[in-house]
Amino acid sequence: LTFGKSPYCLLKSISRLVVYFATPRMSPPQIFAAMLGGQIAKLTKEALLNSPAFCRFAQQSSTMAQKALTEAMRNAQPVVEKAQQRSQETLRRFDQKSANMRKKQ
Repeated sequence: LTFGKSPYCLLKSISRLVVYFATPRMSPPQIFAAMLGGQIAKLTKEALLNSPAFCRFAQQSSTMAQKALTEAMRNAQPVVEKAQQRSQETLRRFDQKSANMRKKQ
């Protein structure tokens, strides 16, 4: 679909679009939204994602998430070490009991 240089060509093209997109119940704003809605959404998304404010927000939230993850790992380290020690002790006890059971047989 191309719009010509003359106003007549422009009006003719728009009327074709209206006939193509329009249904008997559509109002002019609905026709306009049907014709340009996808383009407007795409351009808005691109503009927002490329805006300096969004880039700054993404960088700050990434930094905050990294700090939170580091803090959580630091807090979990003692618990993980204690669980590993208990696991090793349990395995040692199991080995001792199984060795004692073999001796008794």
